[in-house]
Amino acid sequence: MNNLTPGIGAPRPENDPPKAPSQDPNHLTRAQIEYHISLLGSKLILDDKDLQGEDLSGLDLSGTSFKFANLSRAKLEKTNLSGADLYKANFTSTTLVESNLTGVQAKETNFTRADMRKSRFYLGNFYGAIFLETNLEYVFNEHASEVIFTFANFENAKLNSANLGHVNFEAARLVGATLNNTNLASCKLKLACFKNADLKNANLVQATAFNADFCGSNLIGVNFKGVNLQGAKYDRNTVWPEGVIPSIFGAVLVDK
Repeated sequence: MNNLTPGIGAPRPENDPPKAPSQDPNHLTRAQIEYHISLLGSKLILDDKDLQGEDLSGLDLSGTSFKFANLSRAKLEKTNLSGADLYKANFTSTTLVESNLTGVQAKETNFTRADMRKSRFYLGNFYGAIFLETNLEYVFNEHASEVIFTFANFENAKLNSANLGHVNFEAARLVGATLNNTNLASCKLKLACFKNADLKNANLVQATAFNADFCGSNLIGVNFKGVNLQGAKYDRNTVWPEGVIPSIFGAVLVDK
């Protein structure tokens, strides 16, 4: 005869969600995130949560709100963050390789030293975001949509071979950035600062770069077909492609 108290020791029905792990209010684990996904789907509210160091790779976190959340040193490889709100979140030294950042809202988000190689960007807003020493090699802008990087800081970032056609980099800071073989065709580069940046073999076809700053930049092999360089600044340390006369483009030599 079974003397178990009703409901205790009985097998859990297969369709019931897994039992929630014990909750630490100061830090959320992958298990806790997965549990709440099983209850609510992907659109979680993780504002101000501490997720630093957690491995969230492969999860569907589309539409999730991460405002002011701390995801430093976390791993989000191949994670779906499409439509997520990342406002002022901290992704310092975070792995975001091959992640989906389609339509994210990432105003003033900190991506310092993050690894974002091969990530997908489409209709995202990164106004004022920080990409100091970030690795953005081979990232690509799907469907040639306008991604907003206005006032973003890419100082010393790596954007080699990135496909960023039609992106808005107006007033962005790309000092010391490397953009070898990067596609910047039809980009908005007004007032962008490329001081000491390496743009070797970059594609600037039909880009709008008036009043941009190319002082000290390496522009060898850059495709300037149809580019607007009116008022763009350069100095005697700027290296232009062979045969290019910058003054004919309207660029202005700055004596130092």
